[in-house]
Amino acid sequence: MPTTVKIDSKATAVEAMIRQNLTSAVSAMATAVLSTARMKAPKKDNHLRSSASVRGSGLQRDVVFGSMAVPYAAYQERGMRADGSHKVRHYTTPGTGAHYLEEAGDAIVKKGIQAYIP
Repeated sequence: MPTTVKIDSKATAVEAMIRQNLTSAVSAMATAVLSTARMKAPKKDNHLRSSASVRGSGLQRDVVFGSMAVPYAAYQERGMRADGSHKVRHYTTPGTGAHYLEEAGDAIVKKGIQAYIP
């Protein structure tokens, strides 16, 4: 007597759930980087902090400071011009300074993606 075997795989459902969880985690991490970096970003007139945003979708998110109205964002992040000249020697707001975005990203990555998966 012939026997038939039917395999019912939930692989696509599991893959979709994993992708959704990762997307949620990346979004949460980008938001955490943004809020942490905003606190540490220089704040003389608040233009730099107010220019910050999270851009992108899915698994690709970017935390961006600066715009056409705030062209000095990279200068403030590095603490000097791209060529190494004109170093920023004094930040007017205590607790702020160069590498505010890099340090925020490093702190969130250190916690790991597991902390952000729902």
